[in-house]
This record gives sequence, structure tokens and C-alpha cells, in this order.
Amino acid sequence: MPKLWQEYLKSVYGRERKSALLLLSEIVQDGNEALCDDVLELAGGYGRPDNDSIRQCYMLISKPENHPQPLIFEANPPLSNYCPDLTVYDKLTGGVAV
Repeated sequence: MPKLWQEYLKSVYGRERKSALLLLSEIVQDGNEALCDDVLELAGGYGRPDNDSIRQCYMLISKPENHPQPLIFEANPPLSNYCPDLTVYDKLTGGVAV
């Protein structure tokens, strides 16, 4: 078992540990055992990893062809000159209207 996964599994308990073991098993069964540490490192880079974020990172690394390209807008949206009058809120809070 990869060292990073051993450390991660020591830090989780109960259902989270079971889910992590199932995810690790899925990664290995897919033939992507070389990605195990990369997946956990990427998920850890986003904060404390949980099973959902680890799974998302696994999909990102192992199947990049399934991710859509970002939308590119051809035209800029029109700018509106919307300027609401917020003085009513000052009256409600007892403040001075500016």
C-alpha cells in the first residue's frame, strides 16, 4: 500500500475509512496504481482531502478526455447602469442616509 495512503487511512475513521479503502481498490483495479500518490497529493493541495475530493482528483488525472473545455464568449455582455437607492436601508437601521 502506498505510504501516503497509509498515512491518510490512519487519519480517517468509520465510514470514511471504508470509502477510502474502496476508492483505493477502485484505483488499483483500474490499473492506475501509479496514480495513487498523485491523486492524494492533488486532493491534499486543495485542503484536507475527503473521499469525494479524492475521487474528483482521480477522475481529473486518469480521464482528462472527459472534461469539457471552458466556455469562451465571443461578445462582451452589455454593461448596465443600474444604481439602486439604498437610503431606505439606512432609515431602517437608524443610520444616516448618505
